[in-house]
Amino acid sequence: MGDPRTRLCSTTDWKSATLVLFCLAGATRSEESPAQPAPSFLEVKAVLKKHCVGCHNAEEARGELDLTTQESILMGGVGGPAAVAGRPEESPLYRLAAHLDEPRMPPGNRPRIPQRDLALLHDWIKAGIASSSPPSEQAPSREEMPASPVQPNHVTLVSPNPIARPTPITALAVHPTTGILAVSGQQQILLYDLGSSTWSGAIPFEGELHSLRFSTDGKILLAVGGVGAESGRIVGYNVGTWTTFFSIQDDTDAPLSADISPSNELVAWGGPNRVVKVATTKDGQIKYTLTKATDWVMCLKFSPDGLLLAYGDRFGGLHVAEAQSGKDFATLRGHAKSVTSIDWRPDANVLATASEDGTVRLWDMQQLSELTKWDAHPEGVLALALDAKGLLATAGRDRRVRSWTEDGQLRADLGVSQDAIFELAINSRDNEVVSGDWSGRLARHSLNDRQSSSIDIPMGSASPALPSLDVPAPSLAKVSDASQPNRPVSASDIDRKLAALRAIETAAELMKEEAARHPNDPSLTKAYLQICEAAIAMKADLFKIESSPINTDGQASH
Repeated sequence: MGDPRTRLCSTTDWKSATLVLFCLAGATRSEESPAQPAPSFLEVKAVLKKHCVGCHNAEEARGELDLTTQESILMGGVGGPAAVAGRPEESPLYRLAAHLDEPRMPPGNRPRIPQRDLALLHDWIKAGIASSSPPSEQAPSREEMPASPVQPNHVTLVSPNPIARPTPITALAVHPTTGILAVSGQQQILLYDLGSSTWSGAIPFEGELHSLRFSTDGKILLAVGGVGAESGRIVGYNVGTWTTFFSIQDDTDAPLSADISPSNELVAWGGPNRVVKVATTKDGQIKYTLTKATDWVMCLKFSPDGLLLAYGDRFGGLHVAEAQSGKDFATLRGHAKSVTSIDWRPDANVLATASEDGTVRLWDMQQLSELTKWDAHPEGVLALALDAKGLLATAGRDRRVRSWTEDGQLRADLGVSQDAIFELAINSRDNEVVSGDWSGRLARHSLNDRQSSSIDIPMGSASPALPSLDVPAPSLAKVSDASQPNRPVSASDIDRKLAALRAIETAAELMKEEAARHPNDPSLTKAYLQICEAAIAMKADLFKIESSPINTDGQASH
């Protein structure tokens, strides 16, 4: 498994991608009498949103193909129009999706779309595309169009849904005054009272959670996530009643980071589509879009005075814009790898950033220059938090949580976790740091006595029963022939192989459950069998190594 922030709908043929939908495939349509009314673009848009718009939109037009409006579909990409009005059999949009031409789409082993969706696409093109939608259904421009109408609704706090096994902590936040901890769960936001050490309840959330953040005044809990390469959700909940303050649907992708302005009037989000969108919380209208990022937007945050918005990308880009207008304010150069976390000093004069290059950097926003930098976690800094009292805390791939002074002096090493720590928040009320790692461990680290303790996430008593899958064992003789027994192997190599084997076995268990949940998808069963074969091959290799004596120089002799 990898970093939850690194999911992408990809393709290996960029030129062919200009002709058709990347993420759409279907079966050949049987001809029917056109007795039904022609489909509207609103119906077609729902199909495109589900399968394609994540890779083909105005901001991220793979192969220069945008499928968000009728005009852009007719314009097509570098290979010409994607559809020819009235002639679906001559339209790459339909032909390659229907497997009438090569290359068939989508690539790989992804299942075909339902026949009814392909038939709807066929009938829409045959009816003339633009003429099949009344003027009232014509799509507005991206700048005029809200990400989705605001959809307020009542949220009832429910009991946490126990999970079968620990899962990565992908988002967490601590309320600035009450000590409420919000943390990602499976299709839910878990709420924990740090004062009483009890779980308060859960808020259902559709999709994967990627970011949680409390507003500056503590009145709003912002949650973002969704389904990668399909759609995103940006939701603000009223703290206490947990009713919805605003809800915005983004049709392009699931955001990785978001923030709400100190006035609670603006919300900003960004992710794999390499743009930052800023909308009003009142009506969900897009106010402006920031496009200076050259890779995935990994983090962003409004300044405490609400004047600036800083954002960092996966390529190491760090940019600052004026929060109200979106006008460029500064580009800060220094980080050599992904900018993973951003925070501001309360006076808004200093910006703190963390990066996979292992450094923490502080920036003077008056002089627009670097104040200081230091190596905080050499293997990569994944999380950073700065509170009103001047406490700066970091965490990284080395599994450690540390606190620092603003000049880079180590205050305290607050302990080591079980895995890389991706999430971090400061509980100023109790003078502690809360962390969440990739193995699913949630922990609190006291700054008073330097002690750490785990927070137990609600777990189910047992995993649900799943159908068994027969796994054919590969030939071990073939594995042995390929293991190169004459090559000396050190003890450290054995340890690494054992660790890799454990990871493969864990992946096999997860894939087995996924295959059992989707018995009609042969690609999942095939992937499970391939993982099992890899595990058996590695076991055979390890057996040969471990059965040999270890030389005094730390190597196994064969």
